[in-house]
Amino acid sequence: GKSYRFRPYFQEAAHGQVGQASRYLAQGITSGVRGFYASYPVQNRLGKVLGVVTMKKDLDDMGIFFRKYPLCFLISPDGIVFLSSSPAMVLKSLWPLDKAVRDMLIASRQFGNELPETGFLKEEIADGAEVTLGGTDYYASRSVIDTDRWSIVLLAPTDRIMLYKSIGILATISVGLLIIVFSGIIYVAGRSKEAIRQSE
Repeated sequence: GKSYRFRPYFQEAAHGQVGQASRYLAQGITSGVRGFYASYPVQNRLGKVLGVVTMKKDLDDMGIFFRKYPLCFLISPDGIVFLSSSPAMVLKSLWPLDKAVRDMLIASRQFGNELPETGFLKEEIADGAEVTLGGTDYYASRSVIDTDRWSIVLLAPTDRIMLYKSIGILATISVGLLIIVFSGIIYVAGRSKEAIRQSE
């Protein structure tokens, strides 16, 4: 009794190439549960599209995987957080949205009926960038995972990176000093043996 004709996964399957599946990540209109939608055109023997068959896989449980990392997100190409290790950030924008993009997303209801105008960050994240979130500096790692430009973003605190870097430098210096000390001991021992041999 409900129509999902306006959903892009329906439109793409109904009007796209015959035999081509469509996929979509969105919040369910009826259930409110985030999911992955796959759709495929249903045709008669003459190849005319009669309708669309769609399958949905709920993804809310996948948030558990992201909780292994302090700040990890699956984001849309426009920066909407779809899955996150921080539940408070889900279905909010990581960076500010352009008004036209925001209006289009609200009309599609892909992420619900409302989207904030502001984001958690000042601008779009690039891989390898340093960003500030909640007064803490982070190193951003962003990897695009599919042709629709959805991506995984992982934020690592820069202070931890500096700690690891410092430990690495100290370990390298320590190993270098040990090599110098052992080399010195071997050299002195060799010279001492030579001096004893000459004195004998």
